[in-house]
Amino acid sequence: MGRRGFDSASLALTLDYARRNHHSFRQEATQVLRKMIRLIRLWRMCARDLRLLWFAFRHPHRPVWMLPAILVLGFYALEPFNFVMPVIGVVDDFIVLPLLLHLLVGFLPLDVRAAFGLRKISAR
Repeated sequence: MGRRGFDSASLALTLDYARRNHHSFRQEATQVLRKMIRLIRLWRMCARDLRLLWFAFRHPHRPVWMLPAILVLGFYALEPFNFVMPVIGVVDDFIVLPLLLHLLVGFLPLDVRAAFGLRKISAR
């Protein structure tokens, strides 16, 4: 035993434990970072989809179903009770809403989506 009560065996075990935990902490931090990057990508997609939806709403060839769909999506976003997951409302707001928005944009006619892309190119 040394001066402070550590012998070489306990020191070796402590160092081995620290090495193993450092590796697992690194893996967990990497996994959390990957999940955050996915969430950021989802929200960037959501921002683009919101701009496209606003453009399509003002477009003269917008579909008839668009206004009711936007109203339902807005009500779903602002309603006080969560329909999908009442316990985990954050997941509902941060994951389900962007996916529903992307689904709604997917139903837009191709000419409206193409006009949005042309508008972005001509603005440069």
